Amino acid sequence: MALENILEKIRDDSEFEAENIINQAKKDAEKIIAGAEAQTASISAEAELSGTEKALREKEKVITMAYLESRKKILSAKQRILQEIFEETRKRLLQLDEKEYSKFMKMLIISGCSGGKATVIPGIEDRRLINRKLIDEINTELKGECKIDLSAQDTQVKRGFILQSGRIEMDNSTDNIINTVREKTTDEIAGMLFIDI
Repeated sequence: MALENILEKIRDDSEFEAENIINQAKKDAEKIIAGAEAQTASISAEAELSGTEKALREKEKVITMAYLESRKKILSAKQRILQEIFEETRKRLLQLDEKEYSKFMKMLIISGCSGGKATVIPGIEDRRLINRKLIDEINTELKGECKIDLSAQDTQVKRGFILQSGRIEMDNSTDNIINTVREKTTDEIAGMLFIDI
């Protein structure tokens, strides 16, 4: 074989080999690029999804916080309304005319007497209204089922009275009456007032 033929064969084989290497490199590069693009797309999708999930979590958090804040404001308003109702009740009780207020005190004394003897200790401002005449009326009405005495003892109660029977004392001050009514009726009143809220 001539030197020229050998060189040509080497050149042809080299070109063929080079072409194969280049084609294989191109294929490998395309695979790497395709893999990178797929990975990038996946990372981008994950990042977008992660961002979306994060945004959704943030949105849910904001909505939840707003909802809780609105519930808190509604609850505060309801409590304020209930407070005003009971304060108005207290005010109206104390504004009863003397005749109505005396009737109310009489009813409380009678309902608090469960037999035997009991002593009424009038509040500081009610000593004039819860007097001997009222106690005599109560005893007449009770017909001996219970005997009520009027105490000359002082009490810290401003309005209303303390009913003492043996060692038991019942606080029938106007403040305690309103507090007791409040404890017993708050849920019921709230249910009536705030049905649609």
